[in-house]
Amino acid sequence: MTTRPDLTDTEVDAICDGLTQNAAKARYLVQLGMHVMRRPNGRPLVMRAHAEQVLFGDEPTEPPAAPAVAPIPFEETGLGKAQARWRANRQAIEAERQELYGSSPALTKKELRDQQKERDQLVKQARAALVRFHAARRRTLKLQRTPPWADQALILAVYREAKAISEATGVQHHVDHVYPLQGELVSGLHVHNNLQVLPWRENLVKRNRFEIEE
Repeated sequence: MTTRPDLTDTEVDAICDGLTQNAAKARYLVQLGMHVMRRPNGRPLVMRAHAEQVLFGDEPTEPPAAPAVAPIPFEETGLGKAQARWRANRQAIEAERQELYGSSPALTKKELRDQQKERDQLVKQARAALVRFHAARRRTLKLQRTPPWADQALILAVYREAKAISEATGVQHHVDHVYPLQGELVSGLHVHNNLQVLPWRENLVKRNRFEIEE
């Protein structure tokens, strides 16, 4: 039967007679001059030859040296590989830029920000112009579809009702035409009895449609 290279837990407990905590046992063994390591379960681990030399030898010996481990080259580490991929991607992007734009110098961050601001401003102006166009078109359409006998006071009352409901409920309400002013199958007039108050979402879903019951 071969002897284990390390002391068993029973042998460690015999040396640390009276101690129950693993940390206390480790401190006691260190005080005796032993080199103490830890097992996966937290119990002290002491090599047998080293313990026998400390306990029965003339003087304690140095703890066994750890085996030498060859250093891993930086290029083979995770960080080294990531840097290599980044350099390769950067070179590919630069080659593509050279192919598209030739040897023209790259724009600075400030120049790129200025270009983006200019594009955003153009988009904003185009969107504002489109909104004004649709608003003007709708105003013209209302005028064309408003008969001379329309009661403007009753029409205004419907718009005030929509505003009051919006303030009371916290949900935006719109004034909608029951019969669209410019429907595909049927068209209505801009008069008070053709107006209804709808929540904004329901009005947007309805759009310019009128359901005809069959």
